[in-house]
Amino acid sequence: MAGGCGNAGRTRVRQAGEILEGHEYLQPHNNNDAARSNAAGTIHGARAALNVGTGFPLLRAYAAKSRGGYFESMRGNLLRRKVNQICRTIKVRFSEKTVEVNTEKQIADLTASMVRIDGSARVRDEKGRDVFWKFENGMSYTGFADAALSNELMRVMPGAVERLILDKDIIPKNPCGKETRHPAHSQPTDKEKFGTLHLGVWANRYKTSLGLTGDTRQTSDVRAVKVANFYRDMGPAFQVIGQLFKAIDPDSFRRYEAIWEALAQRGGLGNIQSSNWQVFSTIALVHELTVGPHMDDGDLGDGWAAMFVRGVFSGGDLVVPALGMKFPYKQGDLVFMRSSELEHYIDKWEGCRTGAVMFTKVTTVEKLHEEIKKMLEQMKDEEVAAEAKKEDVAAEAKKEDVAVEAKQEDVAPSAKAKDEEAATPFATGAKEEDAIADVHTRQAKRKSSPDETPSTTTRRLRSRTVVYTSKS
Repeated sequence: MAGGCGNAGRTRVRQAGEILEGHEYLQPHNNNDAARSNAAGTIHGARAALNVGTGFPLLRAYAAKSRGGYFESMRGNLLRRKVNQICRTIKVRFSEKTVEVNTEKQIADLTASMVRIDGSARVRDEKGRDVFWKFENGMSYTGFADAALSNELMRVMPGAVERLILDKDIIPKNPCGKETRHPAHSQPTDKEKFGTLHLGVWANRYKTSLGLTGDTRQTSDVRAVKVANFYRDMGPAFQVIGQLFKAIDPDSFRRYEAIWEALAQRGGLGNIQSSNWQVFSTIALVHELTVGPHMDDGDLGDGWAAMFVRGVFSGGDLVVPALGMKFPYKQGDLVFMRSSELEHYIDKWEGCRTGAVMFTKVTTVEKLHEEIKKMLEQMKDEEVAAEAKKEDVAAEAKKEDVAVEAKQEDVAPSAKAKDEEAATPFATGAKEEDAIADVHTRQAKRKSSPDETPSTTTRRLRSRTVVYTSKS
């Protein structure tokens, strides 16, 4: 909390408060590039846009390009035009009502009734609002005509997910029968390892805590390091996802980015920051599980989820009943969907498959806002108390000064009398010295007078002469 913060910590908390204050996080953000740029500079400082291993020389060059003004100007306009060109636009009228399906046959019948949409697509509702985007091979898209870079990006995400989820030390949780999206009958019988991992930051449903998920913290240093390595290796994938997200919905991107920046300034993100384009707070990895019809009603309102998949498998279409559509969904594809509004599920598949969903929970943002408000209030109380203490110290010092001055005034008269008394002998002595000096002056004058001395001597001599002559 703020009580233990130094000046730098207090500054970060204030900046986090400024990011959230005035932004209704359930509604789109205002576009404020200057504030976003300042906040990003404060948070990340000299941090590189990517933190990738030595095996990714092309990706480091890509990161260098994407950090500068070239990236902002090029991406801001060209990338938006590009995604509009590669995605065909489909306008539909859809209902937010969920579809009642309880058996595998009902799900199969529902899937069969959906229209299959191949390739890249953009779906809008009747009001013209985007609700769904699919980029075929989107995980390799950079906007640069560089086949080698695209191929390298295609290897990044599958490799990072596979290294983590297949590691013998990482044990996913089994959600089957505990969640509507994973009914009991969805538990595989032929898979040695299956389950879910939730990585990143979130608040629990009761909003009693906010921090790294249990799967992120792990219970041993070995597993924690492997999670950190996953985030490091996913840096290039976060880069692509962030760029495409900003291209399809700049306002929502900035809203999610502001939330991430507030989380970063609050502290505690640690090794899960690997890209300046990282904006979703949580990643769910779903390994070897079928996913039944559901809506992610815990996700941020009017927001998005980013989805991708790795593995070698057949089937596994992404079905969205509210749109009346199903989409081929294979490794390398990237989907953005309003997951809290659109019911969706994954059709049957065979092979080896791991799905990934990136999202931000509304409880995370509410708890973050609540926490930062409390920290700001505590900081304000501490500052008021410090100011009051400073005023008390100043008043006490003033009282002491007044007392010292009064004491000096009492001492001054007696000191003056003593000074005068001490000065009296010196005055008397001066008068005596003046009298003695006068005597000496008169004596000197008498000695030096020509009239007085010769006359007296002559008379004496004459008298003696007379006396001497008379005797002879």
